[in-house]
Amino acid sequence: MESMYGSVCYVGVDIDPELKYPKGAARITFSTTKSFVSAIGGKFVNIPHGDCSKRVEIRPYVMDDQMCDNCIGKMCSDRYARYFCGDVSCLQYYCEVCWDLIHCNTATSAKRVGHRPFVRQGDQTKLLERIPHHQQQSHHPQNQNASRNIPRNAARNV
Repeated sequence: MESMYGSVCYVGVDIDPELKYPKGAARITFSTTKSFVSAIGGKFVNIPHGDCSKRVEIRPYVMDDQMCDNCIGKMCSDRYARYFCGDVSCLQYYCEVCWDLIHCNTATSAKRVGHRPFVRQGDQTKLLERIPHHQQQSHHPQNQNASRNIPRNAARNV
């Protein structure tokens, strides 16, 4: 890892405490921000193992008790940030309000609209396909008429 990304200060393999067997996950701590950003930007690394090579995904470690880096709790009633943006252009924690402000406004943040958040779920970090607080509502103007059962051409027929 050092030869690919830079200085490493810790590597550990996660072990199941009951079975005393590796869980299939490991942790690595880089000595510099530059090394960390380089590893996160690469997303995957091939590690040689015997006669074959193992492709390993690199994910950021997401903590439960972090305040939003954007509003520092002011826009979310001092609740901890739910999302972590792992894109190298962000690498910050966001509450739901700030995630929408920074990532979902196509007029002001077109480059960030495609970013997906990491969340902490138990002892795992998951990359979300969809934003949970968006599942109840439609943000697409085309779908608003359909959700109210109004034909698209209703304005022309009046």
